[in-house]
Amino acid sequence: MRNIAVYKTKYSKNAVKSQAIMSYNRIAATTKWIEYSLDLVEMQKLLSSLTREQKHDLLSAITVAERKRDYMYKHPNFKLEDAIRDFKRARRLLNL
Repeated sequence: MRNIAVYKTKYSKNAVKSQAIMSYNRIAATTKWIEYSLDLVEMQKLLSSLTREQKHDLLSAITVAERKRDYMYKHPNFKLEDAIRDFKRARRLLNL
């Protein structure tokens, strides 16, 4: 499991953005959806053992991750069957 600081950095408003410009049609929506979904599972497991301030930071990161996951779900390159299959496989490999 990752540290809270990693999620806070990854999903904060001040996160370092990539300088590369990618075409909208080339976004790997299925892969990104899986990444965000796995992060959400890990973050939700961490919630029970945190202090109030840490929970607040993690809940804001969860909100951002959910928003990003929903955006990828609506993307034209998103393939639901592949995403679910790969998500389940990754979850088994990571023992989540």
